[in-house]
Amino acid sequence: MDFGNFDLRDFRVVVSGIRAVTNAEVRICPTKIDFNAIAAVEMGYPAFVRIYISSDASKMIVIPCNKGEKHAIPFYMEQLSKKTGAVLKNAPIHIRDVGLARGIRQKMKWTTGTYRCSALRFDEKPDTLFFDLSTADNSKRKRSKVGNVLDSYPPIDVLMEDMQPIALLPAPEPIILTDPLAVGKSKINKEVIEVAYCERD
Repeated sequence: MDFGNFDLRDFRVVVSGIRAVTNAEVRICPTKIDFNAIAAVEMGYPAFVRIYISSDASKMIVIPCNKGEKHAIPFYMEQLSKKTGAVLKNAPIHIRDVGLARGIRQKMKWTTGTYRCSALRFDEKPDTLFFDLSTADNSKRKRSKVGNVLDSYPPIDVLMEDMQPIALLPAPEPIILTDPLAVGKSKINKEVIEVAYCERD
């Protein structure tokens, strides 16, 4: 096998840390927004979060924050079983904001049913959840499917488009002198190198 067997157009560029594994999920219900318990785990059980929504409602970002910060929304709180008093580990988190839920559904032109969307996480922001709501669906499923990280790497031709060609100047030709002190017919060629000297005070 030689270099000609590798067609670089078929390759993708590996970007370290571009994606982190996640099973977090958001559910956009008709009158509320729910996050599964795994979302709280992956975010470090934040008591408050700040939620960002894109203008077209197709993207959502959830970032942990402190109670005193502006626009902080209550998020994780331990829920206890009424029967045993034990902490419910798999209890979903409810954001009971009718306006937010309906606003997203209207922008996305969703009708009936609950729409589910798996999260995205990145190593640069491990405690932040990103949601591409354009990929949400209202089919019933028991568990979110995590995509193959190799599919998220950019093709090599995309990388090449970002590179600007650089014209390399040819190396200067060395100056060759013949040594007049050469003995007989033989000649000694010497390359002249200019050196700048500085006088000391």
